[in-house]
Parts: sequence; C-alpha cells; structure tokens
Amino acid sequence: TAPVAWQEIEGERQPVAVRYVLLAPENDATEAAYGFALGAYDRAHPLTIDPLIQSTYLGGSNNDHLYALTLAADGDVLVAGETGSTDLPGTVGGAQPTHGLGNRDGFVARLSGDLRTLVQNTYLGGGDRDEIRTLTLSANGDVLVGGVTASPIFPGTAGGAQPTYGGGAYDGFIARLSGDLTSLQQSTYLGGSGWGETLALALADNGDVLVGGFTSSTDFPGTAGGALPTHGGSIFDGFVSRLSGDLTVLRQSTYLGGSDYDYVYALTLAVGGEVLVGGTTSSSDLPGTEGGAHPLFGGGTDGFVARLSGGLTSLQQSTYLGGSDYDYVYAL
Repeated sequence: TAPVAWQEIEGERQPVAVRYVLLAPENDATEAAYGFALGAYDRAHPLTIDPLIQSTYLGGSNNDHLYALTLAADGDVLVAGETGSTDLPGTVGGAQPTHGLGNRDGFVARLSGDLRTLVQNTYLGGGDRDEIRTLTLSANGDVLVGGVTASPIFPGTAGGAQPTYGGGAYDGFIARLSGDLTSLQQSTYLGGSGWGETLALALADNGDVLVGGFTSSTDFPGTAGGALPTHGGSIFDGFVSRLSGDLTVLRQSTYLGGSDYDYVYALTLAVGGEVLVGGTTSSSDLPGTEGGAHPLFGGGTDGFVARLSGGLTSLQQSTYLGGSDYDYVYAL
C-alpha cells in the first residue's frame, strides 16, 4: 500500500506528496533499508508519514477471531470468523442478531472500505461450536461462507442439500446470506458420520459452489462417481464437493488423499472450469502424482497441488511440493 503524508496547519490537514525509496546499506549492514521521499512541505509544522491508512478492532468482550476477508464491488470489506462474545457490535438487524449461546458462533461483518464504519454484522451458529473459515461473494453480491459446526441444529438448513447433521464431532457447513447480511437465504450441512471441516470455497462461472476440506467419514455424501469415491484409509482424507448455487443440491463429491493424513486448505477454478486444489499430505501414495512436477513424497508432511475436472469425476494430475521436513500449502 502506498504511504500517505500530511501536515495539520491551522486545523486543516494538508496533504504532502510521498513515496517509498530504497536506502543504501549503512556502515557494515548487508541489507538496504527503506525510507520516504517527500514533496514540498512547511518545515515549521510537524509532518506525519503513515503507511498504515486505517485499522480497527472488531470484537466484543470475549475471544474473537477473523479467518477470512474479501472485498465487495463497492469497496466494502467483508470479514468472517468465530466469536465467543454475546455483545458483538453491529448485529442488530442482522440475519441472526443474537449469539447461539454455544461455545462459539460464526460471524460475518461488513465494513466500509476505509474501515471507519461497521455497516452490518451478524452471528451465524447454533447451540454448540461454530466457526466460519472461508467466504466469497457471488456475482449478485450475496455472501457465501463455509466452516465447521458441532451444532445439531444450525440455522437455515431446512431445504438444503444436507438438511441434517451428519453425526460426528464436527460437520462442515456452507451458508448463503444477502449482501447486506440481513437475511440468511440458505445453509446446509456437509459431512458424514465422522469428523469433517470445510476450509476452502470458490464459485464456478455458472454460480455453483465448490468447497474443500477434510473428513474422517467413510460415508461422506455424494462421493459415488467421484474421482476418488472411497476414503483413503487413514483418519483424515481431503475432500472436494460441488453444490448448486442455492445450496439445495449436492452435485458431486470426491475424496482426495492417500493412506495417511490429507487436508485440503485452498481451491480455485481454472479458466476451463477445472478445479485446482492445494493442501498438505502425509501420504506417500497420494493419487495422481506420477508425471507431476514433484512425483515423490519428500518426507514429514508435503504440500500438494491437484487438478480435477470441473465435475469432480476425474483427477487429471497432482504433485507433491516439499522437501524432507514439514511443508504445507495454504493458498492458491
């Protein structure tokens, strides 16, 4: 972000031209530092140089965490995470104005682009632990979020692709809210009888919702006909699922993993509609790595990247990415 500078003169803020510059190393230093090059200013008055334009707290009287952020077309900032605060600011008028009174609730907030106004906030959760880990915006500005829940009664799941809790310690979930955060349009569980979490989310050109995460469920919904229809055999396998944009239909799921621990942390879509996935694996037999940029497991845990067909019915290629110690892919 470009720096800004100003002077307060007779009660008015006067802007001063400023830019970053690299400085030559001083004395025995081996690395250059950076400084600021300034335009004309009145040396009789103090000068403020502040590369941080604005920041803000966002939370109540308990623990609050932000996990995801995106920008709206009008420049507003959308953030999401989890909260233990029953007094989170700005939730009046939101889709869920009060805390679900479990251990944690998810929440989504919309702020002005300059971070000076909390436009709207809303809780999202049931009577147990709920966390939002990822969010994105649809073409019409709706807010889609994904995360993990232990709540057997989660708001808005009636009519969803999976309206009832899968039964394990945690289920993944996906929800769709209006852009102004005042209405919950639809939500759905996504999980089997074991532990599962939704950690990544992306939208296809036709509005379908792609999500990824990890699961211990050998009965994860919708994997029949998928690229890898059965669980790899260890506790956790990665998964990828495709749902209709209104979250009422689960079109396809697939496991993604080998015989050890595997997690999907990131996904996006290629121009042709294929699904690119990133994550981490302890499996020396991760499917599809033959012919990849790094076909052999490095040891410890490796990051991995995989490419699936848009319908999730075929694994086109995957590759390890790592050395002999611990390596993780979190973004793509």
